[in-house]
Amino acid sequence: MGEFIRALPIAVAISLGTSFFVAMLLTPLMARFFIRQGLVDHAADSSEPRKLTPLDHMQKGYNRVITWAMLNKRLVLVSSVLAFVAGLVNSAPGAATLLSLAERDQFVDGRVAAGRREDRGHGCSRAPH
Repeated sequence: MGEFIRALPIAVAISLGTSFFVAMLLTPLMARFFIRQGLVDHAADSSEPRKLTPLDHMQKGYNRVITWAMLNKRLVLVSSVLAFVAGLVNSAPGAATLLSLAERDQFVDGRVAAGRREDRGHGCSRAPH
């Protein structure tokens, strides 16, 4: 069990470092990329059509999805309940473990019967007689 627990702080450190990287660097960079003009649309006053930004395309896609979801409330509700129940079934005791089980013996017995091949293989480590 020690080798599994030894890796746990490393996994936590990597997770926290990745989360910090995303929060401090990626999120501001993506906000700058997607939200260039701020909250006030100065181009709305002009009569010429403006070029759509990536944020506009994302908003159009979101509007389509939310409109479909509101028109199909029962289907969305049933699929949400099924997903929740599947999550409960998957997290039932014994269904999943956080630490993997050892697929090999954790302790090796160093004793070998006399005359066995493994016993003869260690001749180079023995002191001369």
